[in-house]
Amino acid sequence: MKKTVITITLLLFSFLLTACDIEFVGLSQTYNIYFESNGGTAINRITVNSLFTESDLAYYETTKEGYTFGGWYIDEELTTPFTVSILRDDMILYAKWLEMYTITWKNDDGSIIATSKVTEGEMPIYEGDTPTKAYDGNYTYTFDQWSPSFSEVTSDQEYVATYTQTSVSTSFNNEDINDIFGFSISDLIPAIKTDNYEIVDDSNTTDYNVMVRIYDWSATDFTDFKNELSNRYVYNSVNDSWAVGSYWVNVYLSEAQTYFEISITNTKTIEINNWLEAETKIDDLLGYDINQYLDPLSDVAHLNVFEDSDYIYVTGITEIYNTSTAIDTYEQSLVNNSWTLSNDFSEQLNEDVYIIEVDTDYGVALFIDYSNIAVTIHFWVYEIIHPEEAVTLSPRTSITDWEVDEFGKSGLPSTGTYDVLVVPVEIKDHPFDYDYLSRLETVFNGAAEDTNWQSVSSFYKTSSYGQLDLSFVISDKYITDYDHNYYEDKADDGDQYAIKEAMNALDPTIDFSQYDYNNDGVIDSVIFIYSYAYDFEIMPWWAWVYNTEFGEASDLGQVDGKSLKYYMWASYDFLTVDVTYDENQDENAETYIHELGHLLGFPDLYPYDTYDFGPVGGWDMMDYNIGDHGPANKLLYGWLSPLVAVSGTYEITLDSYALDTDGMNSVILIPYNQSDLSDGNAFDEYLLIMFYTPKGLYEGHLNYPVSVDQAGVVVYHVDARVHSRPSFWGAYFTYNNEGDSNFFVEILEADLEEDFPSNEGHMSSSELLRTGSLNLATDYAWHQGGAIDVSITITSSININSTSVDLEVVVNNNKW
Repeated sequence: MKKTVITITLLLFSFLLTACDIEFVGLSQTYNIYFESNGGTAINRITVNSLFTESDLAYYETTKEGYTFGGWYIDEELTTPFTVSILRDDMILYAKWLEMYTITWKNDDGSIIATSKVTEGEMPIYEGDTPTKAYDGNYTYTFDQWSPSFSEVTSDQEYVATYTQTSVSTSFNNEDINDIFGFSISDLIPAIKTDNYEIVDDSNTTDYNVMVRIYDWSATDFTDFKNELSNRYVYNSVNDSWAVGSYWVNVYLSEAQTYFEISITNTKTIEINNWLEAETKIDDLLGYDINQYLDPLSDVAHLNVFEDSDYIYVTGITEIYNTSTAIDTYEQSLVNNSWTLSNDFSEQLNEDVYIIEVDTDYGVALFIDYSNIAVTIHFWVYEIIHPEEAVTLSPRTSITDWEVDEFGKSGLPSTGTYDVLVVPVEIKDHPFDYDYLSRLETVFNGAAEDTNWQSVSSFYKTSSYGQLDLSFVISDKYITDYDHNYYEDKADDGDQYAIKEAMNALDPTIDFSQYDYNNDGVIDSVIFIYSYAYDFEIMPWWAWVYNTEFGEASDLGQVDGKSLKYYMWASYDFLTVDVTYDENQDENAETYIHELGHLLGFPDLYPYDTYDFGPVGGWDMMDYNIGDHGPANKLLYGWLSPLVAVSGTYEITLDSYALDTDGMNSVILIPYNQSDLSDGNAFDEYLLIMFYTPKGLYEGHLNYPVSVDQAGVVVYHVDARVHSRPSFWGAYFTYNNEGDSNFFVEILEADLEEDFPSNEGHMSSSELLRTGSLNLATDYAWHQGGAIDVSITITSSININSTSVDLEVVVNNNKW
């Protein structure tokens, strides 16, 4: 059970070993090797002997963002590579770095096919699909080569695909169909390239119905013709055809699959001949009189007005709207007629969308599309949303307050000002460093600048918005009665054997009663820092928070009238670990910060058995010991006052979570059921939405693989419902973060790729919503049933320095 509260996975532990001093001992001559990483991640001195090999050296590889490691050299000028054969004395090795350059692969129209990173001096290699260029009605194209020719990379480089052009011969006679329609309709459709065809004319007095049956097309010819139609004209799913002005053109494979057929149809008697005839139909389809706000499309032939599933279209054949200048002129006429450019619609559709309000609840939107011979106006009616107002939720009952209500006792309260006892436990055969007291004082009580990131005290004061102010009282050390082998023999009970000794020995000199702030008869917490090196594989040399009720110390009895329950057990060596890749970091508080989160009642957010990365992808102080406590943690600690959105549309300006200083206006809470909020606690199911920027407490870990260096919106799904019959210091919550589903806390990935939980995928910038919209209903469901019918749209531009973001949040919830 104790192992369920350990702090860092074996994967992380194995990584940390690279920053530790390693000594090869037991043989004759030894030498010190010092590493100058030249801006890369730091590697400490190692001591080696005659058995040291090239493969041993390969273990000491440093990393530097944007560069490839080029090996170790014995001189600062980086001219002579190090080999083991020249090792005769202490040496300094210098890291060589090779710059990474960006290779951009483009098609001949300037569009980017792919980008890749190549190390300086290497030859670029294209590993994507073979570039293609579509048939243009006259020629087919076959990829030839990249231009310029490949050479060793010395800078960023662009390569452009070149093609071999092949002319396509044909015997098709365009006049065969032009004569039927009475004008050159062949100029409006893609060129028909065929040597084996027939034309079937089933037209009558009211309708054109002409089919061109082609017997020598390949599937590629068929696809190319369809693609060219799509490039020029609007496809109407109702008619399963392309609108070529007032004509409908379709192309398909015959049922017998013996020929391809191009059909061209139209109703002769109702063709719209001018804009005045179009106006009535536009208004009828839209349901509003908007032509009073529109200038006519002049000089447009073969007008067509029709409705599809997405838009109402006005389309026609013209030669005057085939330039951006002409379109700009028409758009200016819209502005003159009271239309306004909609930034929201324009960003969503990547078009210049103009809108006009036709009444208090509805508006009409349009944008103009054109090709070389066709112009189309896309219309639709949209609802004018009258936003709801999000309210601020008061701080929720904390886990420790709930413990008092449920059991009459608790651990360390998560709000208030307290002294916390720290007891150094010196394992008899492994003494502390001579300066251990000053280092413990720094890592627990120091100012942020004293550690080059945070101490335990400064972290919690910052993370809690000043609501938890801790001072750590470091006692005299206790030296155990036995050496480390004795406690190892007790396995994961070894800690309580040592703790029991320490408590009995220190009782005469420490007044333990002063550490029970809520007077529940239980010491709120004691932190035991042992001197032996941590080792995940060997108990009890790891870190955890536990309860003396479940172990050797259960019979400890009272000290100064108080019982010891919660305690932290962690190695002194954790403060020497450089987890943040910061070579200037003096004392590392991360493990102690994580474990104190358990003293406040919060569980681990990583899985113990199933995956290396759980449903929050490693990205939390209660997961991979990085950054800050996430919003679920802070809500359950009683620090956070989120905005609440229950049903409707909300326009919210959300402050940066990382820069928040008061716990307000930085998180949105969306409950599964509105009534859940009436009891004053947060032991329910809900969403938490925050705006993340790589600032504040997150800055200290931006070089760590699990960190996120971009700004964006993060969505958490939390199910913090508790068991119906919880026991003190048990698994309070119904769900945990083990397995593949039904999690306690999970991040709903914006890219919908389901990268985690897994053994490889972890939190990254792709999981953030950085632009546009995210609709959760299609991919995510509540544990209690039903889709999470919530959509989130970013309506402002953001970057890593943004202090806030504008959101439109739509909540469709009928549970009340």
